[in-house]
Amino acid sequence: MSNNCQCLSSQTKNVKLHFKIKQQLETTAQQFIASTVTHHNFDVIRFHNSKLVISVFGKSGHVNMTGIDSFQQIASSLRLFNEAFVDQHVTLEDCQVDCSTSKGRLCQGCMAAAGLSSSLTHSKLNLYCLGELFKGPSSPFIFSHRPHFFPGALLRSAGACTARGSVIVFSSGNYVLIGPKSAEGVVDLESAFLSRIRRRGGG
Repeated sequence: MSNNCQCLSSQTKNVKLHFKIKQQLETTAQQFIASTVTHHNFDVIRFHNSKLVISVFGKSGHVNMTGIDSFQQIASSLRLFNEAFVDQHVTLEDCQVDCSTSKGRLCQGCMAAAGLSSSLTHSKLNLYCLGELFKGPSSPFIFSHRPHFFPGALLRSAGACTARGSVIVFSSGNYVLIGPKSAEGVVDLESAFLSRIRRRGGG
């Protein structure tokens, strides 16, 4: 984009992963556990001083873990799990990342350079113009926008896009990246989204 670009690159806010445990969660260090809620076939466990939440399906041994702030925090989240349940020894190799959520923001200068600013207020992103930008077979995304149902526009990665995931874009210029399973995947998805805007803006 322009040399004066003040866009905020995305920051990962949540990573969700899963793994299997080989034995039931029995021996716990209770000082780590904030609450446990039992449902029909699974338990939801929250931890003190942490956003970490796990759902444990007792019969299958399947564990969903969410509330991880970044990909770099996966290892420390597993350490907390192993410390809380001292009979468990889950490693990175035991885990599979399901998805992540990251947030970024387009600056007003880049929106204006790409002709995406609202005609009423230059501080807003015109989502209809954004849709025109992402039309055509060469577009790396499939664009959809139904303002009567949801205020944001949805860009789903398509065949022309090597990155996998979706981007939700709001008229404020904020966008949310959903789906990447690695930090590299977040960068690839964001680059695919921003590069088309850069080309339109001459950057």
